[in-house]
Amino acid sequence: MSLEKDFINQTPDWLMRGVEDDRYFKRNVPLKQLLEDSLYYPCSHVDFHPIKEFRKLVVSFVYADLLLSLSEHKRLVKDGLKREYNTSGEETYVLIREREIPYDQILPHDFTHDEIYPTLPDIDASAINEFIQWIWWAPRPYVYWTIWKRVQLSNSNYEGPEYFSLLYIQSEMNKVYQRLYTRLNIKPKVLYLHNPGMGFWDMREDKRSSDNNTYYLHYFFEKVLEKNPAGLPEYLFSDEHGTRLQKKYEYINWSPLGGIYKLRKLNLLLLLLEKELNNKRN
Repeated sequence: MSLEKDFINQTPDWLMRGVEDDRYFKRNVPLKQLLEDSLYYPCSHVDFHPIKEFRKLVVSFVYADLLLSLSEHKRLVKDGLKREYNTSGEETYVLIREREIPYDQILPHDFTHDEIYPTLPDIDASAINEFIQWIWWAPRPYVYWTIWKRVQLSNSNYEGPEYFSLLYIQSEMNKVYQRLYTRLNIKPKVLYLHNPGMGFWDMREDKRSSDNNTYYLHYFFEKVLEKNPAGLPEYLFSDEHGTRLQKKYEYINWSPLGGIYKLRKLNLLLLLLEKELNNKRN
């Protein structure tokens, strides 16, 4: 099994409109298109490696991190999104468009009645004090949208979309997922999990029965994912720390920083049936 059947070759029309029309870019936020078939990277900080690794699979990257300030993010934008982990050669990006979007426009405060919150079985109680400190230290929330052009290097045989979008959200990962994807009944195409920076409510550890290695179980985040009526993301990236979510996926490809997995057919079938039932109810 490979990813090639899902590769895209051209930049979609909705993104090209933002590339070609500055006035349109400044006045519109095509949120549905930004989320559909996107890559969601919770606790991303400054790791832009997925933008290269998944460049043929998605053109819209949605990042969520609580601790990166707007000034720091603008500096990274100015520097061209230099990658924290450079595993397979350099790739250069040219900034085409940039703008800050009102936070409430993307994550409305009035969407609370359907949100779920962690309970003590979901979290490590010892992490609560650290969580409070992180909230205290966190910078002002913001949403920053940029559009980029990939520069083709002389030694590159890349064929794929020329442009990509990056929506960077300074906020807590579970809240972002619920107020964006779940609220709009959309799932990302790829969920990118790079541990151990995986949110306040998931700082628990367990042991593999086979080799006794430590890995992280995303108890609460898994509940957040399953609450989305659109279902689970089709693809999962997980690094060497592993995740309990892998049980619902099957390994399909090696990655320089981990493995790429695809949702198991049984889970996919159940999700499709559930979606059909929801459509009939509505």
